[in-house]
Amino acid sequence: MIAVDHKAAGSRGSEHKVIETPNRPPAVSVRNVAMTFGVDEKRHVVFENISFNAAKGEILCLVGASGCGKTTLLRQVAGLQRPTTGEILFDETLITGPSRERAMVFQDYGRALLPWRSVRSNIALSLEGTGRSKEEIAETVTRLMAMTGLSAASSKYPSELSGGMQQRVQIARCIAQKPKLLLMDEPFGALDALTRQSLQDELLSIVAAQKITVVFITHDLEEAIYLGDKVIALGANPGRVLADLTIDLPRPRHQLATREEPEFLRMRHLLHELIVGH
Repeated sequence: MIAVDHKAAGSRGSEHKVIETPNRPPAVSVRNVAMTFGVDEKRHVVFENISFNAAKGEILCLVGASGCGKTTLLRQVAGLQRPTTGEILFDETLITGPSRERAMVFQDYGRALLPWRSVRSNIALSLEGTGRSKEEIAETVTRLMAMTGLSAASSKYPSELSGGMQQRVQIARCIAQKPKLLLMDEPFGALDALTRQSLQDELLSIVAAQKITVVFITHDLEEAIYLGDKVIALGANPGRVLADLTIDLPRPRHQLATREEPEFLRMRHLLHELIVGH
């Protein structure tokens, strides 16, 4: 795992010393990745020299100002887009396209669901065409609806659900395909505070039970610290890594007690200083 010397990172503008420490093997390795659009005078560098690892079973959160390339980078990890230079590896294999082992939860849950399909049918979508029997699919969907609190809404359609319930459907649909890596692009950003906290805890429970690696984008520094084992702070214009921080907070986490921990508050101040100062 990569940790930051927090003492060195304690003042604005200081250099952040990165220290390699042995831990779990990486699930995702981003190596000197850059993304550029256009040529010559119209050339625009979205980000450059991006490098970090996400260990297996780890929740890695990406934070940074709008325009630093977080979503573009996530799409590249998903295999939906190729970087201009550099490479991204998953399980030590170069990513060249999408894979069922990597599932993506989008921010716009309303458009991510099929409006003519019920909750049960939307979740089952990711299992269709896999050769599984109808009975096996039905059993898997029933289990996932129970896990995500959707059992009572199984026959409802997306338009009949709240935003939080719609996002639960999208998460359940992704989990149904048994991915090794879950990619989440500000999945709780449009939700109210209480619903967001509920889904944060639900996500932590699912990840712990399924032992999935997660790369999670958010603008909310507290959300990143609460969820993450590691937080990558990105600067903008062009995007680049400002800091790679290990979050040393005990699990399981608690919405009130964890957020009152001195280490939680210290990390929040550090991230705010890094991003706002940049």
